[in-house]
Amino acid sequence: MQDIIYKRVDSNEELDQILELQRINIPSSISEEESKVEGFVTVHHNLEILKAMNEKCAHIIAMSGSKVVGYALYVKRV
Repeated sequence: MQDIIYKRVDSNEELDQILELQRINIPSSISEEESKVEGFVTVHHNLEILKAMNEKCAHIIAMSGSKVVGYALYVKRV
């Protein structure tokens, strides 16, 4: 496995990979056992919303090579 690097999101491709991670980790996509052991996400955004959020404050992602393997999203209260 490649080293993990952490960086700010700077492309739509990276945002798309966040969306894919959300899609495969929502409770309806994983087993009950996996959700207990690994956890799950509670929100599934769309590209438009992720882009708007990222413009306010860049999301942080964990990358292994060119693949997003984790993320932290910033949401600013208005």
